[in-house]
Amino acid sequence: MKRLVRDVLILIAFCSAFYMLTLFVGREDKFSRERSNFSRERILADDSVSNRDWESAIAHYDKLLEEDPFNELAMVRRARADLQLTEARVKNLRQRRASAGEDQERLEQIDSEIAKFVAESIASQERLLLSSRFRDSAIRNVVILHCIGENIPEAIEALEAYANETSTGPANRPLSIDSRLKVLQREPAFIKLYVKEREASAFYRQ
Repeated sequence: MKRLVRDVLILIAFCSAFYMLTLFVGREDKFSRERSNFSRERILADDSVSNRDWESAIAHYDKLLEEDPFNELAMVRRARADLQLTEARVKNLRQRRASAGEDQERLEQIDSEIAKFVAESIASQERLLLSSRFRDSAIRNVVILHCIGENIPEAIEALEAYANETSTGPANRPLSIDSRLKVLQREPAFIKLYVKEREASAFYRQ
């Protein structure tokens, strides 16, 4: 009888331990999807992205990349945050430009600041361009950045590279629907990309 009770208790203990393990693994998977890993810098960076605090996100991703220089997921998230920060800065500068009137010196200064921010953000994509996994994301960001800066020839060149290299599978949201590419909509390179995405992307079959 005592042996039976002992065996039952052992079985209950085993089942309880297994149940706790499954809960922990489930929580870990959920945490991993939302936070990517347990790194303090990754958690802080992801929280900053959620709060649209792009500068803080970039700073935390930079620290994470100092610790782990080959972390491609951190690279791609850092690149996206940098693009968002540049877009916000350029939007603010264009609003200031619209209210600058005929002050040519001021207009030139604002145009110079826009060009500087866009160029710096494009340069920040270079590390991601070396990634085989996320190269198309980097080119996509470069296309958008050139459009934000209204650098049309450079945007067309980047768009052609994107059309030649990228996959248009279901995981990729079509670039041709991005409103930031409005300045390119009459360009042959844009039309070519649109046709390719229209034929291949699951987005258009939903």
